[in-house]
Amino acid sequence: KYDYYDALKAASEGWHENRQDYTPFIVFMMQILFACYKDLDQHFYEASSKNRPKGQQIEALLMDSYVPVSKADILSRVPEASVSTVEYVLAKMLKEGRIIKIGSYKNARYLRKDPDDQ
Repeated sequence: KYDYYDALKAASEGWHENRQDYTPFIVFMMQILFACYKDLDQHFYEASSKNRPKGQQIEALLMDSYVPVSKADILSRVPEASVSTVEYVLAKMLKEGRIIKIGSYKNARYLRKDPDDQ
């Protein structure tokens, strides 16, 4: 609630002089939308991954995600999976061209590849 009012106040500064900047409010709304999509993505994953083997759970997580996912995200969502299992599945999916890697090393994120991309 307070963040909303702060963003609204920042966006309306200079309004009387017609020099307001809507950027703070737009950024705030985009952060809210991003958080909602992440939450929705988590719920979809949990509903679709019941009673699957670990490798299939990891694949489903990546293929159903609308936002880039890190290894840490995968390990927190599939806690019974080991780091080596996650790395194996990621390498396999990268080789098959089903996902793309964004960044490198600790900052790496993985996102499903759009079927329209060649």
